[in-house]
Parts: sequence; structure tokens; C-alpha cells
Amino acid sequence: ALPIYIFRQVKGQIKSYLAGGTMLDVGAAMGALMLHMSDTFKVQGVEIAPGPVKFAQSKGFDIQHANFLDVDFDDETFDLVTFVDVLEHLPNPGAIILKAKHILKSGGLIFIKVPNYSAQIRKQNLLAWLGISREGIMQNYCHINHFSPKPLKQYLEKVGFEVLAMGFTPPVVWTPLPTTPTRKRWRMNAANGVRHVVTGMLNFCATHLHVDVGFNFYILARRKKL
Repeated sequence: ALPIYIFRQVKGQIKSYLAGGTMLDVGAAMGALMLHMSDTFKVQGVEIAPGPVKFAQSKGFDIQHANFLDVDFDDETFDLVTFVDVLEHLPNPGAIILKAKHILKSGGLIFIKVPNYSAQIRKQNLLAWLGISREGIMQNYCHINHFSPKPLKQYLEKVGFEVLAMGFTPPVVWTPLPTTPTRKRWRMNAANGVRHVVTGMLNFCATHLHVDVGFNFYILARRKKL
């Protein structure tokens, strides 16, 4: 079960500017994005959790068990570095972005996907008001950083990137496994349909009406050529 809609968007945006090359996926987990990109890119990954690393390695992926900031890449550089649902979990995201810039080739691309801070607050507060979530915004307990599109764009430009594309992302949809009971599968499919409709409406409002309601956003940027 994979959040394939996110990966399709990542791949589509990147291939508008880069047909292939070398790629590093930071926070690669079990290698799902690496799998999705491996038909046109030579992929490597870095992941800090040992279990997902072992699984990805068992499937033949070139993935390191390490903290990205601790990895010595020697003189190796990449055409593409990706961070999909990663920077919100890690301390010192500025240093992480600077290291990504250091290992990118001149003109290389960085792709970042993160939750949208203000929209996430509104969502969690609404869920708390409806009684669906008792924790409110604290439900995102594993997010230690919060991002908004404009400040992240400004930071990337400040440290030497040219922003090529920005936008909002489809929902994370986890499809039922073949072993999922029929009744539960129907419930999951119905919930996924609702997520698609609601997220699509909110993304339309965020994009065309400039209302800050998109739950997650992405930025694709190019390292300025030396």
C-alpha cells in the first residue's frame, strides 16, 4: 500500500525540468519513492530508522542507515535531492537544506514537500471542535518544525536556489491491502474518496482564490549555476 498520488505529483513536477540522472531521497523510509523514481533515475537513499532501512536493503535498494547531516558523501554530487514529509520531523532544517545544496550539482534540483502550518492548525482545531480529535493541533506531535510556502521560498532563494514551481499536494491515500476484510476495504475506499474531494476543493481555493487552506505544499527549486 503506497501513497501513490503524492509520488505521481513528485515525479511529474521533477520530470518537467529533469528527465533523469542521480537522485538522493532523504528520509527514504522503506524506499517507496525510490521505487517510483527508479525507472528514470539512479537512486540512493538515507534513512535514520533501522527497520525501514533493512526492508529497503532486502529489496535491493542502495540506502544508508544514518543521520543525513552525518553522512560523508566525499565528492559525490547528485542531480536531485528529495525531502518528502521529512523536514517537519528533523531539527535544524536550515542546515539540512544547506547540506543538500552542497551535494547538488550546479543546476541540480531540490524537491521539498511539507505540511502547511496555518492550514494544519485550522484543520486540527476544527476536528477538535467537532469532537473528532481530542488533541487539536497537538495531534501532530511528531512535527517539530512548521512551514509556510512564502517563508520557505524566501529562505531557498536566500541561500542560492531558484524556485521553479510551488503548489499544493493531493492527500496521502493508503490503499487497502489484498488481505483487508471486505467491509474495512469499503470503508477505506469511501474515506479515500472523501479525502480526494475535500483536498481537491481546498487546493483549488488555495491556488486560484489565494485562501490559505491547502494542507500540504511542495517547492521545487534549482541550485543556481556556478
